[in-house]
Amino acid sequence: MLFRSARVTACKEPDVYPKYYQLEDFIEPSHYAVDEHIDVKSVVVNPIFYRAVPEMMRQIQKLKGACCTYCTLPADAGIPDSLHSLTLVPVRRQEPANSPPDIDPAKTALVKNYERPEGPPVLLHTNYRLLCQPKRDVDSRVVVVGSSDTAMGFLELVMAVPYLSLHSITVVCPGGLPTSTPKYRADKLSFSGPETLRHYTYGRCKIIAGALDALDRETQSVVVRQDGAAGALIKLDYDYLIIASGLIDTTVHQMKLKVPVEGVFSPYDKLSEEVLDEWVRQQQAANTDTCVYGSTVDVLISVQRLLSLGIKAKSITILCPDAAFKPLEDERANELAVFATKSEGVNIRVGCKLATVESHHKKLKSVVLSDDTSVPCTTLITHGARGVDPKLFFALNDQSLVFDGRLVVDAAFKTNDPKILAGGNLVKFARRIQDARNMDLFNEREMGKMLAQALLVDLDPESAAQGRAHLTRVPPLVMPLGEGGELPGGLHYCFMYASPALYPIGTRLTNMSRDLKTEVLTPLAYTRIEIDKYGRASSLCCIADKPIDTAWNLTALVGMPVTYLNDIVSRCDLGLIPDLHSFLREDWSRALLHDRFQDVRRQLESSAQTSEHMAALLNALWNKVNSGDSTASSVGLSDTALVGDARLLVQDGFNNFLEANSNHLHVYLTAARADEMQTNNVWAHTSEKVGLVIGDV
Repeated sequence: MLFRSARVTACKEPDVYPKYYQLEDFIEPSHYAVDEHIDVKSVVVNPIFYRAVPEMMRQIQKLKGACCTYCTLPADAGIPDSLHSLTLVPVRRQEPANSPPDIDPAKTALVKNYERPEGPPVLLHTNYRLLCQPKRDVDSRVVVVGSSDTAMGFLELVMAVPYLSLHSITVVCPGGLPTSTPKYRADKLSFSGPETLRHYTYGRCKIIAGALDALDRETQSVVVRQDGAAGALIKLDYDYLIIASGLIDTTVHQMKLKVPVEGVFSPYDKLSEEVLDEWVRQQQAANTDTCVYGSTVDVLISVQRLLSLGIKAKSITILCPDAAFKPLEDERANELAVFATKSEGVNIRVGCKLATVESHHKKLKSVVLSDDTSVPCTTLITHGARGVDPKLFFALNDQSLVFDGRLVVDAAFKTNDPKILAGGNLVKFARRIQDARNMDLFNEREMGKMLAQALLVDLDPESAAQGRAHLTRVPPLVMPLGEGGELPGGLHYCFMYASPALYPIGTRLTNMSRDLKTEVLTPLAYTRIEIDKYGRASSLCCIADKPIDTAWNLTALVGMPVTYLNDIVSRCDLGLIPDLHSFLREDWSRALLHDRFQDVRRQLESSAQTSEHMAALLNALWNKVNSGDSTASSVGLSDTALVGDARLLVQDGFNNFLEANSNHLHVYLTAARADEMQTNNVWAHTSEKVGLVIGDV
């Protein structure tokens, strides 16, 4: 009888994994030789021996003389029970870097460039240390409702805990998990392209395409109505219920229609977007009129989606409830976007507040405005005021969960039922916490991670999350926010802005000091950077004819002092930068955009404060800020320059960062490469081709 077997091979290119996955969270790859890595190709285990898999892996490592074990699976594949002892490694939020093709890495001290694996696939990992510390089995039944960025951030953190094995996590969301950017809404830029494949969720969670229909707190169960015409009901028992569905457009619900009307859509999730896509394709041949209601950037993105599906521009009408149509915050970007939309032939009407709709045989005939005028159309897409889904509200309110405009939670994100947690823009904090923050203004992915930490306090009493167990306030939410998408006229748009937590006094707009902007007409490329009075980049707006590749990566620059940005202020003032976006994409910025730069920056800034000079300066600055002194930013460069040991500390720390991450940051000249230049004359011939940025190392 076969109890268990596995087929393994030597790992040919182990350096691929730390380059594209967060493997350094578990091991230090440089400490292991190439022959100490193995790949698992297949595993066959009798189910009754699943708990013996870690011991089998240890024996395999001993036989092969290896310390690290890997297994790759297709992006949308579930993880077999036989591999649950392995840890899922998240994809890195990192843009691939390629060295120039005419440069030989072997002769220039550059590391070999490895291409990203196709997919990229799911990566499972274990090592001898992890195998000697068996995972703790968690059989608590966790049900997650929603597919918002908050829900995805929650699952990302919970599923990546290396010492826990959660066996029962169920995700309920209409249409299933989104694996691409929204079609009719702005992308929040919270996740990179590879991250949207949801490796951690597809690999370990049960996905149910449906919506919450009812809740029973007494029996700790929910009723889910599955997608489809039949709408079958299924019952799910839970030990912890996570509500992270987010807000939806409530325009249609405010009309209080007695019967559903075909042709009226509010696309806010994967299912509603798929249904709308199918409806538009059916209406394409009829050449009927379409109205898009709202005043946000979602309106323009919806219009572009309609145009891409073959709807003629002259049959599309934008109904804006405001006196002027200003979907974009930046004035110049708004002018360019509106002009491009009108040039396509799309009609724009302002001051049109939607009152109700008229139907014939339950099919949309026209929309009625507040002034009793009507606009004929067979399709209406709404992007109006956002609020709580009425179905979700009634399901929760019927079970006496406290609502006060939003679902009320405490500092541990728990509702008045400790077994029900919630997060995202759906919630507000209880008044006793004295935290009046509007959750709409903060990064949803960051809120999801804090929600996961709150749950880990209960799931794993021995975890590091216990530091949150007795907190009376939620820590600051500091990650930047963003939005982006494709607009009519072939324009591509992205806008990133700082969290309100960065401003102890006032808001981002009231703290703005100046801006930098460039505009190129052919091809169109407009970029604007706002700088606050503390000398930080508070927002970044780009609109261009060409796609803004990896726009999510630019969010790393928001909140960063402009002194990091290669003398960008004086260069702009002198007219030396014709295109800011291209300038920010040059080789010099690769270190700033690196996914680990923020960590090393915080470490180095903290270390620099050990200098008596810097400590005295920072203390004086904060005293000015706390007293409301508007001159807090008027500090000269000579005052902030590092001196003595602090300078050497930061210099060496940054050099070590560049050398440790040379697989991505190969264009920088570090101390090791500077030494190589003295013995290898090939540097003198190739430095200009490589595009070296020489630092003071």
